[in-house]
Amino acid sequence: MLLAARPGPWVSYHNIIGQVPEKAFLGHVSGESDGIVSLASAHLTDVDTEIVVPADHMNVHRHPQTILEVRRVLLEHLQSLRSYPVYPVRRLPPVRSASREAGGQVTAPRRQSRS
Repeated sequence: MLLAARPGPWVSYHNIIGQVPEKAFLGHVSGESDGIVSLASAHLTDVDTEIVVPADHMNVHRHPQTILEVRRVLLEHLQSLRSYPVYPVRRLPPVRSASREAGGQVTAPRRQSRS
């Protein structure tokens, strides 16, 4: 469904793909994949950036290259947001409870005793 939908012109896509290193134990049996998803299946067209990280499916999100790439993308996005104009925000006064305005303290309701 997501792949069939047309993205808005303001949406950027970044893709991080895991690939088990060939020297690793799973590398010989997994081929070009992260052990679960093949590189061909994980590859997307029309993305702004795409990197392949030497990690398996369960650890790709923890790999230092992944963390640095996510950080880079977020900083890039923050920089693009800074180019938008800033509009003043009208702050609303704090909400006061009726009992505090009358000078009383707010207390929890009392439990009725059972007779």
